[in-house]
Amino acid sequence: MASPRSVPSKTAAFRAEYRADVLPPRYSGAAHVTLVLMAAGGGIAAALAFALAHGARWADGWIVPLTFVVANAVEYLAHRGPMHHRTKALAALHTRHSRRHHRFFVDAAMPFESARDFHAVLFPPVLLAFFGAIACGLGALVALVAPTGVAALFVASALGYYLLYEVLHFLYHVPAHWRVARLPGVRWLARLHRVHHDPRRMQQANFNLVFPLCDRLAGTLDTGAAAAPADPTIDSTGAMRCPIQPPASGRRRFVAALGVLTAAGVPPAQALTRTRVASIARAPLSRPVAQMQASCDVVVIGSGDGGAVMAARLAPGRRLAVLERGREWVPSAFPGTRAEALGQFRSSALPPGLYDYRIGSTMDVFEPALKRRGGSPSTRASDRATSGER
Repeated sequence: MASPRSVPSKTAAFRAEYRADVLPPRYSGAAHVTLVLMAAGGGIAAALAFALAHGARWADGWIVPLTFVVANAVEYLAHRGPMHHRTKALAALHTRHSRRHHRFFVDAAMPFESARDFHAVLFPPVLLAFFGAIACGLGALVALVAPTGVAALFVASALGYYLLYEVLHFLYHVPAHWRVARLPGVRWLARLHRVHHDPRRMQQANFNLVFPLCDRLAGTLDTGAAAAPADPTIDSTGAMRCPIQPPASGRRRFVAALGVLTAAGVPPAQALTRTRVASIARAPLSRPVAQMQASCDVVVIGSGDGGAVMAARLAPGRRLAVLERGREWVPSAFPGTRAEALGQFRSSALPPGLYDYRIGSTMDVFEPALKRRGGSPSTRASDRATSGER
């Protein structure tokens, strides 16, 4: 198991609190793992047997990859939505995931220390029954438009995806000396999950655990290249030292670097010849609310023009926190493709989206959602459009 000495002090303190206040005294990690494997495996076997009894054939296997793609999208939306953004209906899910799991395991301390820590990794047994009921309900809907055997294969595939999620998530938190942790596929996926457990990135990247299909499509896949603690472009005061990074490819980096060169006084014709440049890199500055200090001298609400200036004036000599609803956007994180942009529209499922589309009676407004109610001309114009003013 992991050595307690390798766990940061704040994380170690939370783990001790979790074990004392949340973990049931009679909890058995081995029993929890056995229950998940037997219940999910039994459900898959029963669904497959039901499918064969109702005439399922090899040709009906097309439903399996389709189910996995749908499950991948559901996993992504649930993880990026209620698991990381609190809603009244699913507050317990948010508490368990963001306020407990992500404080129990941080990027600097991913492995569990004992079998009793499995409680902080695996879903509660009651959720297994919930997911099974959802799979059966969706299978009944599939049976309305497809043969019963195909619907049963859908249920088996959905339960298989859930089991794969639990197994892989467990492997991401095993100690590094376990042989299974060094398997190439597991090691790569575990590295993506470690990036997600960076408190600065957990609401921004790597929401798929099984395979990062939707992360790739939505532009939230982060392989960890920007997660290095020592950023050569930032000095000890946080000031930018050198805007140009080593060569890199990609249209987004090229366009960003072209803007840097032009702003620096390089003529556009000359700047266009410097195609192998990278965008400005900067380490994120924000942290989740769960990582905030227990007490502060000053709390500033909002990081817009007024809040940022106020925070800068009040920060010297004070313990200050700035609360911001939206996510932090580092220069290299902005969408660079249409698919990435479509994944960043503000909605009830994604309150801190980058873009906002507002429909008015006489005018529709598309605008960056970086500022709201801050008094900027674009915001005032969109408010008038929404109310029908011209």
